[in-house]
Amino acid sequence: MLKSSLSVFFISVNLSVATDKITYDDHIFPIFESKCLNCHNPDKKKGDLDLSTYTGTMAGSSGGKIALSGDGGSSKLFTVTVQTEEPVMPPEGDKIAKKDAELIRTWIDGGLLENKGSKAKKRPKPAFTLGSIPTGKRPEGPPPMPQDLLLEPVVTPTRSTVVADMDASPWAPLIAITGQRQILLYHSDTFELIGVLPFPKGNPETISFHPSGKYLIAGGGIGGKSGTTVTWDITNGREMMTMGNEFDSVLAADLRADLGGIALGGPSRLIKLWDTQEGEQIKSIKKHTDWVTALAYSPDGVLLATGGRGSGVQIWEAASGNEFHSLRGHQKAIVDIKWRADSNLVATASEDGTIRFWDMNQGKEVKRGTASGGGILALDYARNGKLISSTRDGRVQLWKADLTLEKQSQPFPEMITEVAFSHDGARYFTADWNGKIEVWNTLDFKKIGELSTTPPSVENRIISISQDMNAIEADVVLHREKNTTADIALKGALAAADKASAELSVLKKESSNFQQEFDSLAKKWEQLEQMVSKKVKDRDQITQKIKETIQQKIKTEQEHLKSTAEKQKLERERIAADRTLIAAAQDTANKREASSRDPENIETKNLLIVAEQIEDLARQVTQRYTGKLATLNKLIATQATSIESLITEIPELNARTEQLTTEHQQLITQRAKAAEEKDINLAKMKATQSKILRIEKQVQLLKKTAQDQEKILIAAQKELTNTMDKRSKFAERLKKWKTAAVNTRLIETRLELASIDKDDPAVASKIVELQRKCDDLALKYQAAKK
Repeated sequence: MLKSSLSVFFISVNLSVATDKITYDDHIFPIFESKCLNCHNPDKKKGDLDLSTYTGTMAGSSGGKIALSGDGGSSKLFTVTVQTEEPVMPPEGDKIAKKDAELIRTWIDGGLLENKGSKAKKRPKPAFTLGSIPTGKRPEGPPPMPQDLLLEPVVTPTRSTVVADMDASPWAPLIAITGQRQILLYHSDTFELIGVLPFPKGNPETISFHPSGKYLIAGGGIGGKSGTTVTWDITNGREMMTMGNEFDSVLAADLRADLGGIALGGPSRLIKLWDTQEGEQIKSIKKHTDWVTALAYSPDGVLLATGGRGSGVQIWEAASGNEFHSLRGHQKAIVDIKWRADSNLVATASEDGTIRFWDMNQGKEVKRGTASGGGILALDYARNGKLISSTRDGRVQLWKADLTLEKQSQPFPEMITEVAFSHDGARYFTADWNGKIEVWNTLDFKKIGELSTTPPSVENRIISISQDMNAIEADVVLHREKNTTADIALKGALAAADKASAELSVLKKESSNFQQEFDSLAKKWEQLEQMVSKKVKDRDQITQKIKETIQQKIKTEQEHLKSTAEKQKLERERIAADRTLIAAAQDTANKREASSRDPENIETKNLLIVAEQIEDLARQVTQRYTGKLATLNKLIATQATSIESLITEIPELNARTEQLTTEHQQLITQRAKAAEEKDINLAKMKATQSKILRIEKQVQLLKKTAQDQEKILIAAQKELTNTMDKRSKFAERLKKWKTAAVNTRLIETRLELASIDKDDPAVASKIVELQRKCDDLALKYQAAKK
């Protein structure tokens, strides 16, 4: 018979006083009549639900059954009544009284009695859906992931122990790891613990995900004493069924694809097949000569492969248990069996150091890979066809789909006893002899994380996270102070830089004004310089003219003197000529008188002619001298006039020279003053430019200081942001674990409630108290989750 160890979510609890039976006729119908029959009667049947009769109530609505015997808390009749599930009932008006809602739940938990003479209805078997699971294809909808599972470890050992088995969900980022009396579920991307599945019947030795990824089966027990398998729905942690009643620990177990069967094996050397619907063992197969250490259903659920410490591998028809193939080739114990997704090929790994591919159509070996470093300890198959294995020399080896070696790791410090791919094959997990679990990147074999086989208790997590939160809060205060200090320093640096920049702007404006004034003074000085030069040139010209005039005067005077001397000479010569003329005239007169006296005297006539000629010549000479004297007198007069003019001009020129000298001195004075003003302006401009250079350096330094302060502020803001983010993450973690603590108390209370004999009148009050506690914790849990 099925020996189910159902989880707390499926446990029925009778909340009524043990001596009273809650029945439809006596207790439930009056509630329906008062609150429900206006809508749910034979005439209306809203939602295709008739609550006016027991039969109608049991028939349910268009959505299915509304009450499951023994499961009042989860039955829709109760959840819509207490309005924790849509559609709430009644849809309008006041809720059904709490005592009436509790009466409905107690009636369901008590077996849905129609009247006092009725027998309680049996609790339905696990609601598995039979049918083939598409192989190699992802099931529709989001991949199954745990939600609100127990996070309190069953055992919190002080040190890690060897991991018996690991397996990853085929579709979701989820990996299951065996621990002491529990299965640990980790998120394979974030490495967070997201569920604990208690295994109270001992230690789990083997685990395997169903092809859908929704169910997980574990086999184990107490060595030499007992063994069993447990199957969970990993989405809610519900224990679906417990099967197997061994006298030794179960070492290998698997759940068939159609959920209709379970196979298990162990030290008994027997392979036992169980029917999940009937909860009974249907076959025991004796074929292996030693312990059965590995078995696996094909993904399509048609075949079952088994192996053990003997070297043989057997293939069976999954449903009937009839032998299908006997595979011979390995020389030592079989350590692992993995199926390819299409179910046409199975891979086996052995301590003989080989991995072998077997074709299921022919039942023959089609490929073999030999590992280095001795026997193989573990094997896993990725959905992309690649395999990963571990060897006795501590290496991990990655194999291509054709079983050629692609890559291998350096030897680990300890032997790797288990390996597993993540759901997408992008990562692989290793567990060594000391229970150390590490996560690696498949592409480059680089380590990316670790998982713990000894997670702390929820309480210790809360204490640890609270301590971390206190430290983080102190860091937040510190970083806020740093942020404030950096902000003040930045504002101060910016203000100083702005002030210096403003001062620099003023100085540059002053410098520009000085430059303009300097340019104006320089231009004025240039003009004065030109004027001085012109005055000097003019004075020099006048001086030269004076010099030339004086020289001309002297020359003229000399010429005048010369002319005067020449005149005197001419006058003397003229006087002499006059005398000669007078003498000649006298002689001529005498000769003429003599000729007159002797007209016929030829000699006298000739002498007269000569005398006349001499007189005429003397007269000509006298006339010539007279003309020369006239010309010379005229020249002398002109020279005298010129001398007089030059004598008059020289004082004027001297006066002009003195004027030009005065003007020159004035211009020199003006030029000197302009030069002084220019030098003063230049000195001011140089001083201003020097100050500008100093202020520019100061501005650059202040801007650099502001940039540095800005970097400090940005770093402080980043630190504060990071710390705030860290605080948020830790707050979320603290919330998660505080929620887990409430959930743990809720589960413990429900377990305690489930353990009480509901037919014992002595514990009726305790049942009510525990149920109230469950309700309170359920409300707290829902509030904590928000």
